[in-house]
Amino acid sequence: MTTSAPSPALARIAQRFAARLPERIDAIDAAIDTLSTGAASETPGDLERMLHDMAGTAPILGYEVLGTMARRGEDMIAARRSSAGNANHESTQALLDQLRQLRLEAQRQMDERA
Repeated sequence: MTTSAPSPALARIAQRFAARLPERIDAIDAAIDTLSTGAASETPGDLERMLHDMAGTAPILGYEVLGTMARRGEDMIAARRSSAGNANHESTQALLDQLRQLRLEAQRQMDERA
């Protein structure tokens, strides 16, 4: 089976996605810092939105692993929220681990496609 080249519109979207990866890595780093210090009892809403966007967009643009990891992080945030604000140390640590892995994968993808 032959794969066709992506449409020009999809190629532009993929370029914008790749161009914003450094900004997303910075946002992930900021969230890791905030959660690590315990400065926030709740996960920042902008992090959840970013993960949601990445989870939906990344796989379509060829970043399947990144999309899966973002979805996992988004699910972890939703689970923390549904526990009525009772985010415990274990759930915070699991989310931090997931964010660190996501950050490494985003950096790897960025380096690989440079």
